[in-house]
Amino acid sequence: RVNILMNCYNGAHYLADSLGSIFAQTFNDFEVIFIDNCSTDDSEKIAKSFGPKVKYYKTPKFMSLCEARVWAMPKLDCEFFSMLDVDDIILPNKLEEQVKAFTEFPNVGLVYGNSIHFKENGEEFLLYTEKMPSGNIFRKILSSYFLSLETLMVRKSVMDTHQIFI
Repeated sequence: RVNILMNCYNGAHYLADSLGSIFAQTFNDFEVIFIDNCSTDDSEKIAKSFGPKVKYYKTPKFMSLCEARVWAMPKLDCEFFSMLDVDDIILPNKLEEQVKAFTEFPNVGLVYGNSIHFKENGEEFLLYTEKMPSGNIFRKILSSYFLSLETLMVRKSVMDTHQIFI
């Protein structure tokens, strides 16, 4: 039901932790769509070591992050999808909570959450300290991009219907 799109260019240093956070999820109906953007490090080996739930694809040439994501879109085969960069991790209940929200609210096209960031000294801080916007937030997103991409989950039918590419 859920695809996690991961674009990687020489991300071996962080990749095992990032993929590990996906495989630690309380929700297990997922596949990782792993886009290797012509890495020259051990990214391919690490990604493939996580087994068949990681669908590995290599771009024909190095692409910008946006180009690689657009290139990957036809490979998504899911009801919902998220994106995770190789230097980010997600909390263990992210997928479960977001799928639950889509189930409870069938007209919702996008679910997002807060993001924990880390300073160089290891101190943690929340990205959003005030109440996060909800409801019809499309115009708000366009006027002031406030989302942290790794927190998003999108209903794929919305993307397909409106031909939106990230």
